[in-house]
Amino acid sequence: MAEHHDILWAVMEDTRLSAAAKCVATVLLLKFRNHDTKVCNPSFGTIAKCVGRKRRSVIDAVNELKGFGWVCWTGTLGGSTENTNQFDFSLPVQSAAPVQDTTPVQRSAATGAAERTIPVQYTAHELSIKPSKNQGGRRARATPIPDDFKLDDPTYNWALAKLGSHEAVERSLFRWTNHNRHTGALSHDWPASACNWIDRDAAEPSSGKSVHAAADRLNAKFASFDEGVSASEKAWDDVLSTYARNRTWTRHVDQFGPDPTSPACRAPGHLLIKHGITKADAA
Repeated sequence: MAEHHDILWAVMEDTRLSAAAKCVATVLLLKFRNHDTKVCNPSFGTIAKCVGRKRRSVIDAVNELKGFGWVCWTGTLGGSTENTNQFDFSLPVQSAAPVQDTTPVQRSAATGAAERTIPVQYTAHELSIKPSKNQGGRRARATPIPDDFKLDDPTYNWALAKLGSHEAVERSLFRWTNHNRHTGALSHDWPASACNWIDRDAAEPSSGKSVHAAADRLNAKFASFDEGVSASEKAWDDVLSTYARNRTWTRHVDQFGPDPTSPACRAPGHLLIKHGITKADAA
């Protein structure tokens, strides 16, 4: 095995070293050290970028390696800002363990049976009776979006304030639901996911494809209703499609009348059937 691999394995086995020190040693040995010339001279800032830590943390980690005899480093006093130190790695000299007295040979038992090994009385690490930190606080498993997902009232009111109309909120939620079901997305927190989506929709300019524009087009269709024109089949289809998805009825009740739970519902029968809604089971 190459020398730098020997040193790295030994560093990893040193239980005195912190994780940061071992990480810095790995980067120095595998990325920056020339294994032929032993030259290893990156700046502390360059090392910090590689390990994702602050420069001060890298200096502390190098000092830790130096303190335990793994590395010696000196400044090059000038030169390129990328090559301002020289790091020299070596295996620290380990003091030899004292030779233990040999255990005297035990006499055989009178029966001639061999002496049995004394069983281990205690484990190297005593078992703790304290509960694990993860017990009871384990993060919930990610799940697909529920079939009956709806925003609670405070969140819906927040979304309404963000997007400006019920139509825009319903349009945004419809797109979000379809996207997540089509992609098979999983989430730990679906309400938060919906809020993030609505935030992005609210930030979009009112272009032709935005939820604001879609809501404006729907409201434009309804504008003629205020002048006494009866609802078209297309308008009924849009209203019943929204109702079939989330059981939310249009606010234009003066043109469309009550929802299908009411006996006075004026929705066309063939459109109710198209969307799987019947006056009998809608209630």
